[in-house]
Amino acid sequence: MARKAGKTIGGILPIFIWLASVGVVVVLYSQRIGSFTVQGIAYAPSQAVMAVENATIRHIYVQPCQTVRKGDLLALIELGNPLENEYARSLAAAQRATARAEMDRLRAELDAMQAELDNNVKVQQSEQSLAYRRLALDVERARLDLLDARATLEADRGMLAGLELEKKSLELLLERQAVDSYEVQRIRMEHESMARKVGAEEELVRQAQQNLLLAQNRLDQEQQVALSDDYLKRLLAPFEKAVSVQEKYIEECFAPVSQLAVRAEIDGVVGSIAYNEGQSITPGLPILTVTSPDAGYVMIWLDQHKAGLVKENMPVELIKSTVPRSVIRSQVVSVGAAFEQIPAQLWVDQRLPLWGKPVRIAVPQGVNLVANELVGIRGL
Repeated sequence: MARKAGKTIGGILPIFIWLASVGVVVVLYSQRIGSFTVQGIAYAPSQAVMAVENATIRHIYVQPCQTVRKGDLLALIELGNPLENEYARSLAAAQRATARAEMDRLRAELDAMQAELDNNVKVQQSEQSLAYRRLALDVERARLDLLDARATLEADRGMLAGLELEKKSLELLLERQAVDSYEVQRIRMEHESMARKVGAEEELVRQAQQNLLLAQNRLDQEQQVALSDDYLKRLLAPFEKAVSVQEKYIEECFAPVSQLAVRAEIDGVVGSIAYNEGQSITPGLPILTVTSPDAGYVMIWLDQHKAGLVKENMPVELIKSTVPRSVIRSQVVSVGAAFEQIPAQLWVDQRLPLWGKPVRIAVPQGVNLVANELVGIRGL
């Protein structure tokens, strides 16, 4: 009886072992087809500075691998063609000289009118008419004084802006010990002197505006008295038109060359700088880049056989191969809607492009990944 029972158990045991083996294989296979392991790329916030039109690099205030904060001045770019800008500066200088000469001529003409009126005082019978004429001349003289003050102020404001940029540039260079402190002190003194001059000229412009307003008010009061002739109006009409032309002309010839101050939009580190100061920029090509030192997410691309295995909020593991090596638990943030070409650095053969469905993986807080670092991703 015992022998028969032993034979029965001996026959069942191999079958049981075989079924258990099949079960283990099935479980392992199901886990294998339900998971994946791929390489991804870590991405960090970045800022690429590029020109959309012809321009020239006037100043670069940073160096490669320099740490910058949001708002720091990176570069000063002058828009437009360099030769055209230089021509515009020369033309503006000539126009300013012409405007000055024309204002001197108008002032001489006004003085001649004043002399003519003074000579006619003895033969004038209407004191009111003489007072009106003198007030009208005062108004025009005040307009000319205001125009003269504005011309001087606008020219000096342009010089002050240039000194301000040069001062900032030298101060940054002094921090990097690239220039002598004497140069910085010199430009600071020039900047302060020009700032005081501009402040004084602004006060002169305000005073000239007040003088013009007072003269105009006195003239308006005098106009309440009827005049018997319009001699002075006819005399001053060409002069008033000439002054109006000069006012508009000055607004045009003092228009500055367009400059753009480029500032950092993020905290990060400056990458390579493609241009030197004074070089012309090719539109559409980056001048420099600023990249955050820490990656914010990892991108992977799954082929059509694995794309269906991934869903949003699915748990995954980040396999960090750089020192310190570690495996970090994370999750899927989002899944792309279409297949796209995978970045070339993930191709097995550089001659054979690969395509995949993009998947974005979160980088947990406290995990330091460098931008463009290759990271392994394992599905769970």
